[in-house]
Amino acid sequence: MQVLHKEVGSDYAMSVIEGDSGLEYTVIIEPDDYDACNCGCPDHSYRHHLCKHLRFFLDYLCMIYPAMWIDHFRRLHEEDKWRKQQKRKESDSSVDQESQAPLRQSIL
Repeated sequence: MQVLHKEVGSDYAMSVIEGDSGLEYTVIIEPDDYDACNCGCPDHSYRHHLCKHLRFFLDYLCMIYPAMWIDHFRRLHEEDKWRKQQKRKESDSSVDQESQAPLRQSIL
């Protein structure tokens, strides 16, 4: 992956990232709003989490502008980790309910 173009402000960063496949994705990071972080790749569109292009650009920002971006990097990664845990809990909960459905039917 590589950064083809970047625009960095105090409250946002935007880039065009060339992915491993050669496709280009526009990446937008707003450090104070996890939901505003966006990438045009299918993975981000489907899962709504920090995809590899967003993570790559965050890593890049931390190397180039460490004083400005390291705290944002940590906060966004923690938010991403928490949201993934919540999705797993929801998924586990729905699986438990589905597996108990036949038992409930037999009792009724």
